Amino acid sequence: MEISIQTSGLHLSRRESDALREHVHKRIRETFARIARRISHVSVHLEDVDGPRGGGHAMHCLVKVGIGGSTAALAQGRDRNLFALVNRVSACAAGNTLKRLKRRIDIASLRKKNGPPDNGPADKQPAPNEPTVPAVPICISFT
Repeated sequence: MEISIQTSGLHLSRRESDALREHVHKRIRETFARIARRISHVSVHLEDVDGPRGGGHAMHCLVKVGIGGSTAALAQGRDRNLFALVNRVSACAAGNTLKRLKRRIDIASLRKKNGPPDNGPADKQPAPNEPTVPAVPICISFT
């Protein structure tokens, strides 16, 4: 599982930046430990929403989880504390990912159980006593 971290507008010292990076990696590895082999990558985007003007120091976090052959699972949130924000959003992303994986397993088992999907009348053979009617294409033109 590949973990990437992007930041925008965060003004952190080298030590703070290293501590944040280490915390994010640790939290992502712990949170996704059970399903890590089914995940291709995790992207974490951290942003200071208020920017340099300060204010409430609202931080935004977006976690995008790439599942092979499927659309990504997402989770996002805002908080003043970056570490608590990463904890909360990563837990939410893990829950969303589990739901998505479970849905894929359920669909696959349903397909296996019921066989191939029925595509309507084109797949059905007429009954032996029914007359066969050739299909006639319908053309509609708009002027």
